[in-house]
Amino acid sequence: MLDLNISTFPLLHDHLLHNRVVVPAALALTQLRNLAEHTTARPQRHLTAFQVLHGVSFSPADSVQLSQHAQHTQDACRVSLHKGDRVCYQALAMHDAAPPTPSTRVPVRPDLSDIADTYAKILFHGQRLQLLTKISAPHQQSSSAAFAVSPNLDNEIALLEAALQLAIVHIQRRFKLFSLPAAIGGYRLFSTTLPSQGLVSVRMIARRNAHVLLEAELTDNTQLLARLDAIEMIVTQEKRTRAN
Repeated sequence: MLDLNISTFPLLHDHLLHNRVVVPAALALTQLRNLAEHTTARPQRHLTAFQVLHGVSFSPADSVQLSQHAQHTQDACRVSLHKGDRVCYQALAMHDAAPPTPSTRVPVRPDLSDIADTYAKILFHGQRLQLLTKISAPHQQSSSAAFAVSPNLDNEIALLEAALQLAIVHIQRRFKLFSLPAAIGGYRLFSTTLPSQGLVSVRMIARRNAHVLLEAELTDNTQLLARLDAIEMIVTQEKRTRAN
């Protein structure tokens, strides 16, 4: 049983929307990967078909319990987090996924944005989850960002949070719209040692109606730290403000 509360996961204190704690997808994805490793007794570097079926939120004074489920076969392990009888998050852990090499990215020049305003109006994150320090747009189809990591944040969660943050900001800046992740596929983690400074790159693959498919990489010079092969975003015109 996974007990989610602010005491157990302090980073949740900085993830409030309308005075409710919103469980970040990066936290759920990390827990699913850890569950797959525990179930199979082997390192898991590739998660695919990750889905947020029912987002989890709760009052800051309360906690929520999620049960952990795993079905192990010879080639893969299906893992999921449940709230009662409802499946909230699920993914498929594939065995023996070989790490790819980092993609070639266009060199970027710093394009400093108002990061504080971005978090207040788009990402709703507090200081411990404010990882992006600058955002650059080398051309219309891609964006890059530098990020700094809080010592209070778990390394693996920080990797995924940074990638998801940049993906959301990229879509918002590209289309002047607000967007949320619908699904994440092909998550591969190659290093859990996060540098004090890193480079995050995101590239749009395709767009169809209200859905946009992206890929994101986190690199330290030539070393690939993590990759999200497919981030499916739902593009909407919904206006939101940050909760106090």
